[in-house]
Amino acid sequence: MSEEILEIPLKQIASHPDNRRVGGFDPEKLEQLAESIRAVGVQQPAVVRQAGDNGRFEIVAGERRFRAARIAGLESLPCVVRDLDDIQVLKIQTIENLQREDIHPLDEAEGYHRLIEKGGYEVEDLAQEVGKSISYVYQRLKLRSLILPARKAMIEGKITAGHGILIARLQEQQQTDALESCRPNWQDQVPSVRDLDEWIHSNILMLLSKASFKKDDPDLLPGAGPCTTCEKRTGYVPALFPEIKDKDHCTDPICFNAKLDALVQLRKEALKMEGDSFLEVCEEYTREKPKEALDSYDWNECRKKDEGAKRCLVIAGPGRGRVTWGTKRKKNRYGMPEKSPEKKAEEKDARKRQKESLTRRREAFDEVVEAARLSLEEGDIFLDHEDILLILARQTFDRLWDQHRKRLVKIQEWEISKDWSKRDREIAEKMEAMNQKELRLFILKALIMGALEYNDYGPHENLMPLIAIAKVFSIDVEDLEAELEESRKKYKHEFAGYVEDEEIEEEI
Repeated sequence: MSEEILEIPLKQIASHPDNRRVGGFDPEKLEQLAESIRAVGVQQPAVVRQAGDNGRFEIVAGERRFRAARIAGLESLPCVVRDLDDIQVLKIQTIENLQREDIHPLDEAEGYHRLIEKGGYEVEDLAQEVGKSISYVYQRLKLRSLILPARKAMIEGKITAGHGILIARLQEQQQTDALESCRPNWQDQVPSVRDLDEWIHSNILMLLSKASFKKDDPDLLPGAGPCTTCEKRTGYVPALFPEIKDKDHCTDPICFNAKLDALVQLRKEALKMEGDSFLEVCEEYTREKPKEALDSYDWNECRKKDEGAKRCLVIAGPGRGRVTWGTKRKKNRYGMPEKSPEKKAEEKDARKRQKESLTRRREAFDEVVEAARLSLEEGDIFLDHEDILLILARQTFDRLWDQHRKRLVKIQEWEISKDWSKRDREIAEKMEAMNQKELRLFILKALIMGALEYNDYGPHENLMPLIAIAKVFSIDVEDLEAELEESRKKYKHEFAGYVEDEEIEEEI
């Protein structure tokens, strides 16, 4: 390769058509570079090649220096002149230029695409040459699939590359919906990449393993083909969805639901052909069900040999299209579904466990309070200023839930007016009348008050302060720790690991 350095007049240099076409150049940064050139000159020559035999040259690398030199008022630019063919130019622009930190992700995507299309690279080889993971290159390439509004939002900085990758992996209609979910909220904050990923998993991606139809059926939906060879399946290019482990999702819910509709119709016709009557049932509430279909609370799934069992076709819910056996639920005198003996026994047992748990919680609560009282009696003073204690007591009390405040007032044995306009003032007066020790005990009670409420709708995190403080006073609460751990396991949800927005493409 022949090479020399020349001072070439700017009027003889032209930009390369493929150089930074998408993201554009930041005018402010160009001005900063121009100011630097005015002060110390061009520190690194640009790379150019001859463009024909008329003494003109074409920029290969150094487009920003070229533009900044014109802004700075220079008449020439120091250049390394190289004898390069189109493929060599492409490699320099894509591999060398893309090492810059300020490269726009959309420009990077176009560069990788040109190198694959014109340079004959495979994704794996390209990833190795640019020093990136295979997933990173696949995700950058996928940015080329963004719909125009999403590309515009990326260029304008309204969404990050992390948002763009999550959106680009979807079908066109779903991209529109996902982009709409990225609108700033009332605080003018765009949802984070994690929030968008969770929204997509909840509203768009369909888990193929739970579908009632056969994934390899090529004829279920005319024109759709089998799911096993579909490009819209996350498992088709696993490197594009590295966070989805051992699960296959469909990124086209329209096609997915159309297949379920077709399956329901086929199985309905097959059941009619068999001659026996069957029930159309729902596994979840839906407004679109036929009048004759049973809601989820109107039937029970059962075995074929059970009394009154009938064939059931699920037409709504996670198991849509599934054929099973079930019975209609009996109704009580209020028209509500009658609970089975097993359900009644289960609820009775649950109420018993709740009562036992609440009794034990109160015992632990009283032990903690007594231990704290004795500690204070022995002179263990952890705060000295009474005014500060009063402020802490008020703030802690005010942040309690209403039911916790009522229970704490009852535990304090305070006589408080039922008139809401007087109640707050009376409680404030009670607190103002407390001494230091009483205020400290009051704050402690407020901190662990939440443990005296039992809930069935989530992990019992309200137990944590009671357990932690009990352990400080060497009170045995292993049973409550076990209950907390059990509740966490029960309500645990598995999520992929997340990183900051600008790094999301490495992990997603």
